[in-house]
Amino acid sequence: MADVVSSVAAVIAPNVTLEMLEKQFTESVDNPTSQKARDEAELNRNYFDGAQWTSTELAALKARNQAPIVDNRIKDKVEHMLGLESKTRSDPKAFPRNPEDEKAAEAASDALRFVADQNDFQQVRSQVNENMMVEGTGACEVIMEQSAKYPKVKIRKIRWDRFFWDPFSRELDFSDATYMGIVTWMDADVAKQRWPAMADRITESMITKANSETHEDRPRWIDGKRKRVQVIQTEYKNAADNQWMRAVWFKGGILEPAAPSYYMDADGVRECCIIAQSLYCDSEGGRYGIVRRYKTLQDEINHRRSRALHILNTRQVVAEKGAVDDVNVARKEVAKPDGYVERNPGMEFVIEKNLDMAEGQFHLLVDAMQAMAVSNPNAALQGSSGSLSGRAKMIDQEGGAVQVGVYLDAVRYFQKRVMKSVWHRIKQFWDQEMWIRVRDDEGRMMFTVLNQPTTKGEMEAEKLAKANLPPQQKAMMVQQIAQNPESMQPTVKNPIATLDVDIIIDESPDTVNIQAEQFEQLVELAKAGVIMPPEIYVEASTLRNKQKIIEKLKGIVDDPAAQAEMQKQKQMQDEAMAIAKAQAIAEVENTQADTRLKVSETHENEVDASTELALAAKEMATPIEKPKPRADA
Repeated sequence: MADVVSSVAAVIAPNVTLEMLEKQFTESVDNPTSQKARDEAELNRNYFDGAQWTSTELAALKARNQAPIVDNRIKDKVEHMLGLESKTRSDPKAFPRNPEDEKAAEAASDALRFVADQNDFQQVRSQVNENMMVEGTGACEVIMEQSAKYPKVKIRKIRWDRFFWDPFSRELDFSDATYMGIVTWMDADVAKQRWPAMADRITESMITKANSETHEDRPRWIDGKRKRVQVIQTEYKNAADNQWMRAVWFKGGILEPAAPSYYMDADGVRECCIIAQSLYCDSEGGRYGIVRRYKTLQDEINHRRSRALHILNTRQVVAEKGAVDDVNVARKEVAKPDGYVERNPGMEFVIEKNLDMAEGQFHLLVDAMQAMAVSNPNAALQGSSGSLSGRAKMIDQEGGAVQVGVYLDAVRYFQKRVMKSVWHRIKQFWDQEMWIRVRDDEGRMMFTVLNQPTTKGEMEAEKLAKANLPPQQKAMMVQQIAQNPESMQPTVKNPIATLDVDIIIDESPDTVNIQAEQFEQLVELAKAGVIMPPEIYVEASTLRNKQKIIEKLKGIVDDPAAQAEMQKQKQMQDEAMAIAKAQAIAEVENTQADTRLKVSETHENEVDASTELALAAKEMATPIEKPKPRADA
């Protein structure tokens, strides 16, 4: 980091005392509103981890042999939301502000993806989002680290309990905060090696604290047991010019004097390296997440389940005095599933099962569970809404997205701010030629060069090589470029420092839209026999890179050899289709001839049968002559 810092012209700020820095920190940590919010955050984390019964409640349950049941619906809800967030992830994109920067903007998008992949930003984002929902606030820092080859942009998550801020801030993105900071517990020996000039002060602080050790569970400033020191990095706004400053200190002194922040935005203004986001903020400035809303419902679910189970497992006995010989023995037998009790003759002994009380507890339990599930992602957002039509599914998903819209907006805004800071670091520190490796939209490896020295002629020749022109025309244009004196003027390919782009996070729930429904209608028309050109179906679809597919279908490619190959394949396909068509026609004609032959044979058979029937009828119609009498009769 030292090499990076030395490259930034930083003027030491006016004298900033240790008392001022310590006052800011204690104001943030010991402020009643902040303390209340931190206590609530710890309780929310316990609820998420399943520790939802207090020690007093556990003791009471144990006394009456009641099970401390925990049905952790809060954790299920948070994980549902995190799963929805993972399905809506998208890579950042840089859009140019000037037409001539369109190609360089693609390189900027590749650079942002490169940094995100290097830092596993998807995991950092999910962890910050979990802090936003459970504790109410998540944060990370975007800094630079010098490596052997080039400065690396680092995105580091800040633990929620190590982050402090201006307690009078009310904006969810902390844009109105006058200071923020990070607390780090560091071994004393490590701190001495990092700041050797302050080694004696660190040792002195350790001795002083050890002599006044109070055995507190959460030590402040110095941990005498483990020989650790609390190192605090404070980022604050300078009242004189409203720019961000930075100081590193501990209880015994200032380790790094206050100076302007290392990092600048696109306008050259010093900015804070900490990016923080809250989900909600109340009127007192307390930050909180979704767990606050559901803790009472979670308690009701746990208590009612435990109570209903206890009622079903226990029996109440109503008996006359003297109904049994030994009351304790009878009580034990009643509690058994196969218990046996003998009552004295003539004495009343009735066992009450309390089924009405158990049923009442069950109904209230169902109501609490339904209230808990109100803001969960609905079936459409989870992709399990069944075989609905495209329009109906879209309406269902839009309704489900409304319930989680606040959370998704906060996540998207946080990612956008982080990527903007990443872009500012890239513009400020990546001033040398470098190659980066990224994956395109189809998952294939590709390389992009940044800040590459070249000439105008080489740039024009590169554009010409990708143009769809005949080879002879390209050769003539290349000669013209070589003969132009301006083609030798130096320039830079994909210059990062001078590039102005807008960072866009295109992110929304994976919803079905009208385009998808229209595509389904086109497919149904094709099944009905209404055949259209392939380009129509691709254009109506939601395929990625469909423009490239359409160009390939139309034969619009840059390589003439590829064009010839595609033409040859198209010709072969046409011939194959013609042969298949001729075969189909021949088969139809053969079928028709066979049919005609069979019809003819059937007709002849029918004629023969008719003739035979006619002859038979004629014979039956001819009268039979009686024999004449003989003369001798």
